[in-house]
Amino acid sequence: MTPTSRADAHNPRQGFSFVELLIALGALAVLLAVVLPGSGYIETARIQAIVQDVATLRDAADRWLERGRLDYTGLTVTALRSEGFLPNGWRASTPYSGSYALAPAPSNATRVTVTVTGLSPSAGTALLTYYTGRVASVSLVGGTLTVTF
Repeated sequence: MTPTSRADAHNPRQGFSFVELLIALGALAVLLAVVLPGSGYIETARIQAIVQDVATLRDAADRWLERGRLDYTGLTVTALRSEGFLPNGWRASTPYSGSYALAPAPSNATRVTVTVTGLSPSAGTALLTYYTGRVASVSLVGGTLTVTF
Protein backbone atom coordinates (compact mmCIF):
# COMPACT_ATOMS: atom_id res chain seq x y z
CA MET A 1 0.00 0.00 0.00
CA THR A 2 1.40 3.37 -0.98
CA PRO A 3 0.74 6.47 1.05
CA THR A 4 -1.79 8.81 -0.55
CA SER A 5 -0.62 11.92 1.19
CA ARG A 6 2.42 13.26 2.91
CA ALA A 7 0.76 12.89 6.39
CA ASP A 8 0.09 9.19 5.78
CA ALA A 9 3.73 8.54 4.95
CA HIS A 10 4.97 9.98 8.25
CA ASN A 11 2.15 8.88 10.59
CA PRO A 12 0.80 5.44 9.72
CA ARG A 13 -2.47 4.71 11.54
CA GLN A 14 -2.23 2.17 14.36
CA GLY A 15 -5.04 1.13 16.72
CA PHE A 16 -8.47 2.68 17.10
CA SER A 17 -9.41 6.31 17.22
CA PHE A 18 -11.03 7.80 20.28
CA VAL A 19 -14.36 8.16 18.44
CA GLU A 20 -14.31 4.49 17.43
CA LEU A 21 -13.72 3.46 21.05
CA LEU A 22 -16.58 5.67 22.23
CA ILE A 23 -18.93 4.12 19.68
CA ALA A 24 -17.93 0.60 20.75
CA LEU A 25 -18.40 1.43 24.46
CA GLY A 26 -21.77 3.04 23.75
CA ALA A 27 -22.95 -0.06 21.88
CA LEU A 28 -21.78 -2.26 24.75
CA ALA A 29 -23.61 -0.08 27.29
CA VAL A 30 -26.84 -0.29 25.31
CA LEU A 31 -26.48 -4.05 25.03
CA LEU A 32 -25.92 -4.43 28.78
CA ALA A 33 -28.85 -2.14 29.57
CA VAL A 34 -31.09 -4.40 27.52
CA VAL A 35 -29.72 -7.76 28.68
CA LEU A 36 -29.12 -7.32 32.42
CA PRO A 37 -32.59 -6.31 33.62
CA GLY A 38 -34.15 -9.22 31.78
CA SER A 39 -31.62 -11.69 33.11
CA GLY A 40 -32.77 -11.41 36.73
CA TYR A 41 -29.35 -10.68 38.20
CA ILE A 42 -30.43 -7.36 39.62
CA GLU A 43 -33.58 -8.78 41.20
CA THR A 44 -31.62 -11.68 42.68
CA ALA A 45 -29.03 -9.32 44.15
CA ARG A 46 -31.76 -7.18 45.74
CA ILE A 47 -33.43 -10.23 47.27
CA GLN A 48 -30.09 -11.47 48.64
CA ALA A 49 -29.45 -8.03 50.15
CA ILE A 50 -32.80 -8.18 51.96
CA VAL A 51 -32.08 -11.69 53.28
CA GLN A 52 -28.73 -10.39 54.59
CA ASP A 53 -30.32 -7.30 56.14
CA VAL A 54 -32.97 -9.39 57.91
CA ALA A 55 -30.21 -11.68 59.21
CA THR A 56 -28.34 -8.60 60.50
CA LEU A 57 -31.49 -7.42 62.30
CA ARG A 58 -32.08 -10.85 63.79
CA ASP A 59 -28.48 -11.04 65.02
CA ALA A 60 -28.77 -7.57 66.55
CA ALA A 61 -32.04 -8.57 68.25
CA ASP A 62 -30.35 -11.66 69.70
CA ARG A 63 -27.56 -9.46 71.11
CA TRP A 64 -30.31 -7.23 72.58
CA LEU A 65 -31.47 -10.23 74.66
CA GLU A 66 -27.92 -11.12 75.66
CA ARG A 67 -27.77 -7.88 77.64
CA GLY A 68 -29.96 -9.46 80.32
CA ARG A 69 -33.37 -8.64 78.87
CA LEU A 70 -36.12 -11.21 79.26
CA ASP A 71 -37.93 -10.39 76.01
CA TYR A 72 -37.99 -8.01 73.06
CA THR A 73 -40.09 -5.29 74.71
CA GLY A 74 -38.88 -1.88 73.55
CA LEU A 75 -37.02 -3.30 70.57
CA THR A 76 -36.88 -1.08 67.47
CA VAL A 77 -34.34 -0.35 64.75
CA THR A 78 -33.68 2.99 66.47
CA ALA A 79 -33.03 1.25 69.82
CA LEU A 80 -30.62 -1.20 68.18
CA ARG A 81 -28.76 1.67 66.54
CA SER A 82 -28.52 3.72 69.72
CA GLU A 83 -27.11 0.77 71.66
CA GLY A 84 -24.58 -0.04 68.92
CA PHE A 85 -26.02 -3.40 67.90
CA LEU A 86 -26.21 -2.48 64.21
CA PRO A 87 -23.05 -1.93 62.16
CA ASN A 88 -21.97 1.63 61.38
CA GLY A 89 -23.59 2.83 58.19
CA TRP A 90 -26.34 0.22 58.30
CA ARG A 91 -29.20 1.47 56.17
CA ALA A 92 -32.83 1.16 57.18
CA SER A 93 -34.06 1.27 53.60
CA THR A 94 -34.49 -1.74 51.33
CA PRO A 95 -33.14 -2.02 47.78
CA TYR A 96 -36.75 -1.35 46.68
CA SER A 97 -36.91 2.02 48.50
CA GLY A 98 -39.00 0.45 51.25
CA SER A 99 -37.99 0.18 54.88
CA TYR A 100 -37.30 -2.27 57.68
CA ALA A 101 -39.10 -2.29 61.01
CA LEU A 102 -38.42 -4.42 64.04
CA ALA A 103 -40.68 -5.08 67.03
CA PRO A 104 -41.67 -7.76 69.52
CA ALA A 105 -44.14 -10.22 68.02
CA PRO A 106 -47.69 -9.06 68.86
CA SER A 107 -48.72 -12.29 70.56
CA ASN A 108 -45.39 -13.22 72.14
CA ALA A 109 -42.75 -10.72 73.29
CA THR A 110 -40.14 -13.50 73.37
CA ARG A 111 -40.25 -13.53 69.57
CA VAL A 112 -39.19 -10.74 67.22
CA THR A 113 -40.97 -9.59 64.07
CA VAL A 114 -39.13 -7.99 61.14
CA THR A 115 -41.26 -6.12 58.61
CA VAL A 116 -39.97 -5.32 55.13
CA THR A 117 -41.99 -2.84 53.07
CA GLY A 118 -41.97 -1.67 49.46
CA LEU A 119 -41.29 -5.05 47.84
CA SER A 120 -42.01 -5.81 44.20
CA PRO A 121 -44.46 -8.68 43.66
CA SER A 122 -41.72 -11.02 42.43
CA ALA A 123 -39.39 -10.15 45.32
CA GLY A 124 -42.18 -10.61 47.86
CA THR A 125 -43.01 -14.04 46.47
CA ALA A 126 -39.35 -15.08 46.38
CA LEU A 127 -38.81 -13.98 49.98
CA LEU A 128 -42.01 -15.67 51.14
CA THR A 129 -40.79 -18.89 49.56
CA TYR A 130 -37.32 -18.48 51.10
CA TYR A 131 -38.57 -17.93 54.66
CA THR A 132 -41.38 -20.51 54.63
CA GLY A 133 -40.30 -23.37 56.90
CA ARG A 134 -37.25 -21.45 58.18
CA VAL A 135 -38.95 -19.10 60.65
CA ALA A 136 -41.77 -19.22 63.20
CA SER A 137 -44.12 -17.45 60.78
CA VAL A 138 -44.02 -15.44 57.58
CA SER A 139 -46.68 -13.52 55.66
CA LEU A 140 -46.88 -11.34 52.58
CA VAL A 141 -49.59 -8.70 52.18
CA GLY A 142 -49.23 -6.49 49.16
CA GLY A 143 -45.61 -5.37 49.11
CA THR A 144 -45.05 -5.97 52.84
CA LEU A 145 -43.32 -9.05 54.19
CA THR A 146 -43.56 -9.89 57.89
CA VAL A 147 -41.13 -12.45 59.32
CA THR A 148 -41.33 -13.67 62.93
CA PHE A 149 -38.37 -15.43 64.52
